[in-house]
Amino acid sequence: MRSRARLQYELAQQPRLLAFMPFSLMDLLQLALESHRYALDIKQNNPDLLLYASLPSPILNVVLTLASNTAQLLTSFVEAATELRHPLSSQIDGLRLLQEALELFQRCLTLQEYQLTQSEEDHVSSTERPYVNDKSENHTTSEEAWATILEPVTHGSLVDTMVAQLDTLTTICSLVIPQGSDDLRWIEKYYRMLKEKLTCLRDTERVQEECLANAKFMAAFADASFRRGQLDILEYERKLAAAFDASLDLTNHPEGLCDQADAEITFNTSIRVSAQLSTQLSETDSTRLNEIRWGHITKALDGLTAASKLPNAENLPRIYLRRGDCELLRYRLGHGPHPHGIAAKSAPTLLKNAEVYYRGAAGFARHAGVDEEEWEALVKEAVAASLAGNSMKLQGLWKAKEKAVLEIVMEMQEENLLYGEDVLGQSKQIQVQ
Repeated sequence: MRSRARLQYELAQQPRLLAFMPFSLMDLLQLALESHRYALDIKQNNPDLLLYASLPSPILNVVLTLASNTAQLLTSFVEAATELRHPLSSQIDGLRLLQEALELFQRCLTLQEYQLTQSEEDHVSSTERPYVNDKSENHTTSEEAWATILEPVTHGSLVDTMVAQLDTLTTICSLVIPQGSDDLRWIEKYYRMLKEKLTCLRDTERVQEECLANAKFMAAFADASFRRGQLDILEYERKLAAAFDASLDLTNHPEGLCDQADAEITFNTSIRVSAQLSTQLSETDSTRLNEIRWGHITKALDGLTAASKLPNAENLPRIYLRRGDCELLRYRLGHGPHPHGIAAKSAPTLLKNAEVYYRGAAGFARHAGVDEEEWEALVKEAVAASLAGNSMKLQGLWKAKEKAVLEIVMEMQEENLLYGEDVLGQSKQIQVQ
């Protein structure tokens, strides 16, 4: 069962292989999670993993690996469910899974700290023990000798686990937190504990990795605080700027640039939703909010553009898709009762840019063999062209795969990339509300 769980875990880390498998990413994550739970025998009232501390090192390492992988899978499962809009039982259920992941990571960390302490004590003991050359032990044998090579627990191992905990906390912040709960309070307390430990274990070779994980958390926590009404827009903006300040150099870090862009887009989304819920926004307030949103979407686009030009950039199809999305978000600001001036005047250019980026995404996806992202890019390119007045591409795709086109169009509506335009043209007379 452990070998099967390990294989399923590895497959779950390679979503591109899913094109050759008879199940979805969510199915694979669910299967891998069940296998890991069975192998680790995780129950609702599972005893503390410190009980394993007395086991031989090879067995203890197996337990640590299974526990860590299970925690990673729990986090990946919730992230995938959110991204793919796969319905969990409830948002509370997603929070419960992430809290289980945190508990497993914490147990791993406790065991790793125990192992590291034992290793350091053994090292001190061995250096103090006098050397004895016992020639009686210098003999040969005809039997084969087998050895198990164990990867030692180091300070870096502890950093790995704590960064994973920080990433899980970040995912928790991205969930809608119910009013009246104490979620933000315990999240902040947990974060301070992690930050204190990370500061004590500061690895000079991994400072950027730790700082980026910290920045992502700070941005996500600020967003959660704003959605809970604990921050106003300007306070949220200041905290977002502080999270990704100049001390975090992402010039040659494509993943970090994309993470920062995601934070900027999240800011835009939360501000938009807040404005929609408000009944007291004046024209001046609405215009000012559009200016703020334009600035943050533009900053996200600049970051994605910089990331796309780096030679070590990965997943170019997704980067180009997000660039196209940013142009449609800017285009959207030129519509409504109080349109943003620059967005309204630049509408043709913004739509043309979106077409170019989506076309590039389709090309990169085709080259990489990622059919799902290629199809998404083709539909989005056709939608952008339709908004610009040319609906031929969209009509052609609609005739070929009506249901698949409608699914992506509805997703674009949910992401505020579309509103009120009859993008499906004359072929179906369907209006995206």
